[in-house]
Amino acid sequence: MREGEEKHYGLAALFAGIGLIFWANVPALFAGHFAATGLPPATIPLHAFANGLEGTGWFAAAFLTLKGRYEAASWLGYFCAGLWAWDMVTTAYLPAMPVPPHQWLWGPISVLLMCLALRRLHLLSTRHAHG
Repeated sequence: MREGEEKHYGLAALFAGIGLIFWANVPALFAGHFAATGLPPATIPLHAFANGLEGTGWFAAAFLTLKGRYEAASWLGYFCAGLWAWDMVTTAYLPAMPVPPHQWLWGPISVLLMCLALRRLHLLSTRHAHG
């Protein structure tokens, strides 16, 4: 990070909060909170792995943001947003997900909001690359 450069604590906090949400789903998956959803039992470990990876990725994006590594943070965040899009598309049709109703609506909106926050990082990395 360049001297005198502002830190983006708000974006880092947002990314860490998203990471916390995904990490919280890992024990919930193994505790049976998703057992009555129609999610095939064989996919529980895969969803737990994906949620753990997403949580870790968002925490890493928060760390990279604080370090001023905006380009790396944005690309990692885009990858994690893509994982969430996959997770959402594969579960939105299930009748009894332990999430707020209408996942088919708020899920894509959440991906859009993630991408808008990440776009801010991408613009910061472009600005810093050109001095």
